[in-house]
Amino acid sequence: MTVEEILAEVSADETFYKRSDGGITLSGGEPLLQADFVTRLLKQAHADGLETAIETTGCVPWEKARMVFQELDYIHMDIKTVDPVKHKQFTGQDN
Repeated sequence: MTVEEILAEVSADETFYKRSDGGITLSGGEPLLQADFVTRLLKQAHADGLETAIETTGCVPWEKARMVFQELDYIHMDIKTVDPVKHKQFTGQDN
């Protein structure tokens, strides 16, 4: 989908967002893996007056994460464990 197609879907619930002061939350899989697209989507969402949030593990290069994080109102970081040995064991990646 394009940014425009996604926001057209979102705008169908515009009344709900206005009444609840809500917005969009990007999640599912790992949104930061599509950082360029997500950044464009978030910029347009803000231009349309929507609040923005993300649910992420943050397991991408910092440059990509920072690019997206600058466009967000809220960040929900999924931290599996702070123990580095267990984190590597459970996820296959370092903290």
